[in-house]
Amino acid sequence: MLCGMGYRGRITTWAALAAVVICAPMLGADDTDREAELRAWIQARLSGDVFPTSSKEGIVVEYTLEHTTTLSSAEIERRWKKVERYPDHPDRTAIQRHRRLLSTPERLRKVLQFADSGAWLLEERYETGNMSGSSFRAGGVEDIRWMVSESGGDSTSESHGQLTMIRAGVPFPAGYNISRFLDMQREQLGLLLYGSLPRLLPGGSIESLQVDESSWTVMVSWEGSDRAAEVRGRWDRDTGQPIVRVLRRFAADRSKYPRPAEIRYEDYVFDGLLGQSHATSVVEDHFDEFRDAYLIQGLRVVSREKVVNAASPPTVGEQVRIADFREARSSELAINAESPHMTWHRSNRIDTYDISELLVATPRLAGSTSDSGESPSSSRRLLAIVATIIIILTVPLIVYRLRRTQ
Repeated sequence: MLCGMGYRGRITTWAALAAVVICAPMLGADDTDREAELRAWIQARLSGDVFPTSSKEGIVVEYTLEHTTTLSSAEIERRWKKVERYPDHPDRTAIQRHRRLLSTPERLRKVLQFADSGAWLLEERYETGNMSGSSFRAGGVEDIRWMVSESGGDSTSESHGQLTMIRAGVPFPAGYNISRFLDMQREQLGLLLYGSLPRLLPGGSIESLQVDESSWTVMVSWEGSDRAAEVRGRWDRDTGQPIVRVLRRFAADRSKYPRPAEIRYEDYVFDGLLGQSHATSVVEDHFDEFRDAYLIQGLRVVSREKVVNAASPPTVGEQVRIADFREARSSELAINAESPHMTWHRSNRIDTYDISELLVATPRLAGSTSDSGESPSSSRRLLAIVATIIIILTVPLIVYRLRRTQ
């Protein structure tokens, strides 16, 4: 084929072919290197949480969260007509929530501060919706953890709530397990800064991986389960590191959840202190067709000491009841003696728990008062009121956690 060419033409052609032969292995090596880098990056995040701060640093994230619905007005009304006449229909509560969020989305302002399990703080306040004005905070320093919930109040009504405190090694009612909010905080950081991989895909393994010059796709599966996930991303222009654009999760029960849950990451910015880029807009569509939209408004690295100072038990007003379980023979334990109890232990920054069915309390005479001057009956009535407030404020956090077990 080359015989009919002139000398100069044959030289040019052979040079081009030689360049292809020489460069082809180099191109293949580059793709192989990127695939190995991506595999290591994904695998590290499948194995556990990956936080960039050192032992002397903490991270602060400020953002808004808006709860809304993925359904159209017509679809919501179509479903409502099917359950309107049936007060006990299992889908009624969810459809009512879709209707409410369509007209008035719930918006929260949140702040997360985290250094480690001995220095963390979660703060949130509802700005719109049924719980507008209500707030919830939870935090921990070394061997003490606490949470405080306060219902919204206006100029004509007082704000009520409860501050609960526990200590490592001291029993407390199982319903006051504050450590679950530390777990939720880790999950939120995983969602906002690490493409959801630490919180959504633990224990998964890489099934397939595709890489090209501008983008990549990874399929994740779980042994013995029909669960699956697809992660799509690109290479960051500032660092060259992988960043996630879309994560889709496919439920084990496809008949119940035929559509995948999806998280979309947009508007990436580079943070020099963290040494990585992160999305400032995150939209998550859940299996149950509700939507959470996150907008990061501030992110900074601070000293661990600042997180410790912010996460110390707060001072509260007279309207807020204090439930102090930090002492083994406290009056609060006596009031809750018939409830299941648990004891939290912390060693080498690792949490463990012991659970007991009942706590044997010192008997009290009928009509006697606790060490705080409250009678058991009045304390229980007050506890019932406060428990309602806690449930209202913490159920959304629990639902948030349960959605990730689908």
